[in-house]
Amino acid sequence: MKLQTLDEVEHSIGGRPSQLAKPKVRMSFYMLQSEADQLKAKALCNDLTISQIMRSLARSYLLHE
Repeated sequence: MKLQTLDEVEHSIGGRPSQLAKPKVRMSFYMLQSEADQLKAKALCNDLTISQIMRSLARSYLLHE
């Protein structure tokens, strides 16, 4: 088991930085279980997070509108 250094622990206590250049907001939505399973499988296969996939899809949709 790898133990964190004191600096790493102190850094993690502060949480996320509040002054991001491009702050993000939390979005919630529902989808069918089968769609959620497909999305998780796609994320694992491409070594991405679900958030990264959804942001990419939203960007491409908004740009081609």
